[in-house]
Amino acid sequence: MKHFLEGRILPRLNEEHRKVLSSSISKDEILEAIGLLKNGPRPDGFGSGFYKKCGHIITDQLLKVYSTSFEKGTLPQTFYQANIHLILKRK
Repeated sequence: MKHFLEGRILPRLNEEHRKVLSSSISKDEILEAIGLLKNGPRPDGFGSGFYKKCGHIITDQLLKVYSTSFEKGTLPQTFYQANIHLILKRK
């Protein structure tokens, strides 16, 4: 890897980008992300409409989860769980 990187000029973040990326997540960012959700159910079973309608109610809880995840460097175990639903295909 060192040999591969020798002599290459790699892009660097400027101070402004560094500040933005290292700052804490905000409620506004969460609401913006919710607003950008596409239609269709999420892995948790809720559609984007739920989040868009209730975003102002759930942002405090989401902010706690995301902030804790950034501090600990890991996501809650429930984020790694999945539900698999089998759908009967009729002939």
